Amino acid sequence: MQNGNSLYSSVAVFTVALHKQKKKMEKLNQKKTAIASGTASLVVYLGCFLVMTIMGKDAIVKLSNLLFHGMDFSNIIRMNIPIGETFLGAIISFVFWGIIGYFFAFIFNKLK
Repeated sequence: MQNGNSLYSSVAVFTVALHKQKKKMEKLNQKKTAIASGTASLVVYLGCFLVMTIMGKDAIVKLSNLLFHGMDFSNIIRMNIPIGETFLGAIISFVFWGIIGYFFAFIFNKLK
């Protein structure tokens, strides 16, 4: 019977740990959510920059037209973007989506 008690206590400890973990997830950390949102946008922004650098204009136009059904990007895509403008856009993207992430966590916590 010693084995049965050991199994019971292990299950009880696991259940208590899950219950404590559930309590930790009741609220989002607003600062961490903002940083995560900003960082995710930065990865997407720089990934887009990298794709545009590697592929030519024709391939970018074709890719954009496939992603956005029915739109024609041939007249609005600009390939010669200065590096300073790229860094400024990355910073603005990080800040903008960081603010969105902060407000998302704020509203989520208020609704809980």
